[in-house]
Amino acid sequence: MLLEEGLDVLQKALTSLLLFKPASASLEGDFQGPVAWGEARKPAKKSAATRSMLLARFNQLCKFAVNFISDCGVEEVEEEVEESSLEAVQGLATALLTMWLDIEAGIHRSGDTLVKGLQDGAGLAGVLLLHLLQSPGLPRRRRISLVRRLDTPQLLPTVEKLFPAAAGREALRLALAQLAAEAGILSSVDSDLVISLYGRLLSKRLFPQGPGQGQHEGPVRHQSYGPWLAERDRCSKVEEVMAARREERGGREAGRLTGEVVRLHDRLTREQLEREREQLCSQHRAAVAWSKLLERQTAPLGSWHRPASQPRSLVLENICGTSGTFLRLRRGHCGLTKDRYFLPGSEHLAEELVPGNLLLSEPETVQIGRAHV
Repeated sequence: MLLEEGLDVLQKALTSLLLFKPASASLEGDFQGPVAWGEARKPAKKSAATRSMLLARFNQLCKFAVNFISDCGVEEVEEEVEESSLEAVQGLATALLTMWLDIEAGIHRSGDTLVKGLQDGAGLAGVLLLHLLQSPGLPRRRRISLVRRLDTPQLLPTVEKLFPAAAGREALRLALAQLAAEAGILSSVDSDLVISLYGRLLSKRLFPQGPGQGQHEGPVRHQSYGPWLAERDRCSKVEEVMAARREERGGREAGRLTGEVVRLHDRLTREQLEREREQLCSQHRAAVAWSKLLERQTAPLGSWHRPASQPRSLVLENICGTSGTFLRLRRGHCGLTKDRYFLPGSEHLAEELVPGNLLLSEPETVQIGRAHV
């Protein structure tokens, strides 16, 4: 479709004639938009250098399209091709072949810029004709229509122009012979047309040594197919190198971004852990300070001393003199929390008492008291 659009745009810039009729164009106009009925696009006046450049681009694009179609024929045989892609290639080939056959038949005026400037149209048309006749995906009715286009009084001169080499004429004869072999399933009109054209083709003018004597090796290509194939391979290698560079550059960039993300994640994790550590340390320091404050204020000589909240037992304090003997006693819990460890009447010594409430709620007092004990 891109090739059709390019050829159509160049054609509109060179001439008002509709030489190339793209198969993918809109039914109401062309690639440039709808056109009112009975009106034609008129090209703007251009200098001779501009017309020459546009004409050269049109001829180059025609050769590129023919070589591209020939290469698609190889892919069609070697691997499965989508039906829509195959139809698009066949439509492009039919449009180009129709353009060159119309010019050879003299349908368009010979004084037109595009008609005079076309180069090697006959050779390109012969390659397309063979491609379409040998294409297994082309419907039989369309092959018959191509044969009908050749059925003119100027058959022999036309075939000589289309196929100057003997290999091309032999390939055309084999394609028509294969179509003539299907005469039994064709209609009477089509069968007579194919057989008559095949008989007219077998002449001394086209086959001086007789039909079947020429060497037919593989598909017929245009003379520019070799350079086109080499240029295509070179462009493919360049694109592969560029793709490898892009992949390598993308890998380095992805690694760099991944490293930055990992470093950012580590930094955020460290900051979060540091905040949590500082929060826990602050809570611990506050609990220790409050425990000391509570211990001082609830001591026997403190302002908020409550004897009822003091432990019921006496324990040795961890203070000794020079003799190394613990002599001081203080209120404390004996460490036994079950009643069965005490004599009857002393079971209350198993209770764990907390220091007095210093303007705290009951849960906070119990928690700090346990930390204090």
